[in-house]
Amino acid sequence: MKALIALLLGGLLGLWAGLPHTESFKLLQKIRPYAMQLGVGMTEIYVFVDPMCPKSRAYITQISTSGHLLRTHKYFIFLYRLEKFDSDRLIHTIYSASDPKAMMQKVMIERCAPEALKGGSEAYADKAVGTVAEVGRALGMQRRPYLMIFKPTAPYCIVSEGEPDCLDPAAKE
Repeated sequence: MKALIALLLGGLLGLWAGLPHTESFKLLQKIRPYAMQLGVGMTEIYVFVDPMCPKSRAYITQISTSGHLLRTHKYFIFLYRLEKFDSDRLIHTIYSASDPKAMMQKVMIERCAPEALKGGSEAYADKAVGTVAEVGRALGMQRRPYLMIFKPTAPYCIVSEGEPDCLDPAAKE
């Protein structure tokens, strides 16, 4: 029954369902220290965005301004470059800020130019950018925003693109 529900949910949303206790989930835990967290809800949503991507900016604006979404979900946001945007320097600048989340919101929502490094850490930014990129490549991401959703009581995860390695073979039947 759970497999059928997961399959239907995946079909309705254009997404796929799988088990959260897998290699994908372990990879996300590896980069969680570099997340810019928004919200306090129980459903965990791992979001990969490119700060130059219009769809990513719209998504960050939507969740940042919705009290309901911030109450019901916990977003772990990571910056990861899309090939068509030359955003490497911008991503590094955001991660090297003393408050990366505030800088990310300022750049993506208010569309302000990023400020020069003020009290942040170049070493932290280098590690964050490299580790997030490593995980992004391992997960095979092609589009932004890329989402992985884990509900605390559900035996599956939902992704916005492709088939993660967290697929439950029973969910395919």
